[in-house]
Amino acid sequence: MASAAHTPGTSDHVGRRAVIHGLQSKPELNGSVVVVLPGLKVTGIPKPLSLRPANLKWLRDRRDPSDDWSFVDGPRGSPTTILGYIQLDAGRVFRSGISGELIDLGGIDRCDMLTDEVWGLITHDPHGNVIPMPPANQLNPRAKMANTGHLLRDLILDNTSLHAVYYFKLNAISHHLIIETNRGLARIHQAFIQAGVAPLDLGSGVEGEQFVLQGYTARDWATNTSSHRPQTPPHTLFSTACAKWGGGRDLTRDELAEFYDKLIELQTLAFDIAKAMEANLPPKIVEEEKAMFSQSSPGNLVEKPPRGEWFDLLKENPEYSTMTSTGDPYDGVSLVSHPRNFPPTAAWGPFKFDVPGELFGTFSELHAELTGCLPNASTLVSILGFGSQCFRLSGVHKGTGQPEALGWSYVAGSIPH
Repeated sequence: MASAAHTPGTSDHVGRRAVIHGLQSKPELNGSVVVVLPGLKVTGIPKPLSLRPANLKWLRDRRDPSDDWSFVDGPRGSPTTILGYIQLDAGRVFRSGISGELIDLGGIDRCDMLTDEVWGLITHDPHGNVIPMPPANQLNPRAKMANTGHLLRDLILDNTSLHAVYYFKLNAISHHLIIETNRGLARIHQAFIQAGVAPLDLGSGVEGEQFVLQGYTARDWATNTSSHRPQTPPHTLFSTACAKWGGGRDLTRDELAEFYDKLIELQTLAFDIAKAMEANLPPKIVEEEKAMFSQSSPGNLVEKPPRGEWFDLLKENPEYSTMTSTGDPYDGVSLVSHPRNFPPTAAWGPFKFDVPGELFGTFSELHAELTGCLPNASTLVSILGFGSQCFRLSGVHKGTGQPEALGWSYVAGSIPH
């Protein structure tokens, strides 16, 4: 008995990459890269396509010789990919398109600085001018994009013929990251630095505290190596997350879908944490914000709620707050004013915001899985600062004066070849 012919959509082909060729009905699609989906279809925008096996030329799962991640013809001997610039040894620097200063891209540990510098790197012209980053859009998994009518998830996963970069500004959890997609594959770039307070042995049985920074550089993430700085995240958390999402790996469409879905799950958990913490807000603030949001329609965004002054104070002075727990996140945690550092005359006075154990434990595990670091007091300050109504908040874009989303937002860009 003759064996059945392999066709797109069978278990042997779902998830595989291919190049469209020999298509007569829509010749403009020839040369496009697609990923095979269940149900005899392949990825496509505005919707999946139905193609015959004869119109698909298979690519290697990862690192096909035809894959091109370059974004610009740089100086002779320079890399032409985002990953290449990040992985350069620390002695190789280039002039920033943002500040004009010489920088080591891989040595950056501030997540917001990394997203800004990567934007400048790939949008600068031959004269060194940089296209300004446009206003950020809300990262709302249920909202369709105004210009295309698609959900962001569908665009990221199914626009496989486009080399694109998505800058995620997750200020509500004090983090930024970059997803780069190309030909049905993806790369995740991130750096992480967070402030905290750690015990300090002062000798003679006296314990004090010291202000510390913990995290990793963009190069650490891209190479799955430690910078061996005194303050680093727990090695097992970092190495596990990096081995899964970083380390210079090219992620498949399924792996990218998993990362994106977990990111949205983290967002949902953060909203739930914000609601739990808001139960301990001062009654005066609760009433003022209730009145503010009741007078504002969804289309009229609020620039700064009453809690904003308190939030700014704690973000600028991370030593003013601390997180108390038993050591097991599933026992619950509390964000409290630091007993010695918080000024007694500051807004609200001493405070305590509780987060239930099951909620924080799940959030903590997922946060570590995606970023390689555990959340701390600064994370909770950001979650409460933006709050459960952060989709109703907006800032003013510096370049255009237009409103832009805050808290959970993104900017999308394409890379021409």
